[in-house]
Amino acid sequence: MLTIRKEQYEVFREKASREFTGLMTVHLREAFPEQTAAISDTDLSGFVARGGMRAESYGITIEDDVQYFLDCMMKYGEKFDTAQETNWAGQILRTPCLKGSEKVTTLRKFAAKRRDTNGANCR
Repeated sequence: MLTIRKEQYEVFREKASREFTGLMTVHLREAFPEQTAAISDTDLSGFVARGGMRAESYGITIEDDVQYFLDCMMKYGEKFDTAQETNWAGQILRTPCLKGSEKVTTLRKFAAKRRDTNGANCR
């Protein structure tokens, strides 16, 4: 059986984090070209890092779910989870009985309903 030391694990984790940040930066530029046009790669990477930490604080850790959280941040504003205008999202994210993926599924459903009624959506 192999044993991975803490230092080795950290190297793997940091590499995975950099790769994810790179993928999400590309995704956000493609999905939101107008919103990201004036944002530097460094600033967009920071946006992804902040969003990843905020998503994790809600138990959202699966890559596709974090991507959706980032999409919502881009669409509704970086603090969509705490803003009064999007209090529906904050209520969902702070629901303790929902797991991370359940929160994202609920966000998707609610956003789809809002799109039907007022044209707003996150991808």
